[in-house]
Amino acid sequence: MEEKGIKISLAVIQSFIVVLLGYSLSFVKETDILSTTMIVLYILHYIVFYFSDYGQDFFRRGNLSEFVCLTKYIIFFALAISLSNFFL
Repeated sequence: MEEKGIKISLAVIQSFIVVLLGYSLSFVKETDILSTTMIVLYILHYIVFYFSDYGQDFFRRGNLSEFVCLTKYIIFFALAISLSNFFL
């Protein structure tokens, strides 16, 4: 039960960072980030967070395991963004 609480808190903290980065990138002239785009990124973050199992053993894993989990999360997030841009 404690592991699930840690996963939820990690997802919430990371989602605030995703929204903050999306909001700060909206001021760059070359980007076209709207509020709907930020909502899609927010939802995609939660989906990818649970599919990549990024929160599993977050405080107990070593460097190699952290690298593998982070790489898996980045690849899944990039694929999710690409697929959402293709279909939306």
